[in-house]
Amino acid sequence: MRKIFLSIFVFLTISVSAAELNLKPVTKGDFTQEHYLAKAQRSLISSGAFIMAQDKGIVFDIQQPFPSKMIVSKEKFVQILNNGDVSIMDGSENAIFKNIAAIISSIFSGNMQALDSNFYISEVKGEKNILTLMPKDIFLALLFEKFVLSIGESIEGLTVFETSGNWVEYKFSNLEFPEKLTKDEEKLFSY
Repeated sequence: MRKIFLSIFVFLTISVSAAELNLKPVTKGDFTQEHYLAKAQRSLISSGAFIMAQDKGIVFDIQQPFPSKMIVSKEKFVQILNNGDVSIMDGSENAIFKNIAAIISSIFSGNMQALDSNFYISEVKGEKNILTLMPKDIFLALLFEKFVLSIGESIEGLTVFETSGNWVEYKFSNLEFPEKLTKDEEKLFSY
């Protein structure tokens, strides 16, 4: 479970400015996630909706295969199962998660200096810009080979390549850009 949380945190560690990513204060849409497990030679697929708030984090409302919610904020991971059980991993209690939380905060605020200090970056410009991020931190590099980000109208996809041969691909679609969160959406970030 911690590796899933770490993968989600790392998913948000993209090393360009908010303006370059076309980040809006709020982005909503649908997502699919394919997690390929090299040893099993099979993929696990999940899908649902997401809400990304520039100053708060991201909520994954997972609808398939099992309903649940995953909330990644500046300070913690929250998982809410369909039966109402809540699991919280607080970054203030763990230096690694605290560092990753700071990286998340940096992407949503567009803090290039903080992000550039964490990744080597290469970019291929085109209809969709492709960024490849390689961790500078030796501990992250032990887990993750690289992150490949696709940017069109906003963040449209991310593939995380693990050193184990596993990979996780996120695809975002049906993007909407409301000006602010609803009151119910605000509550999700208050855990």
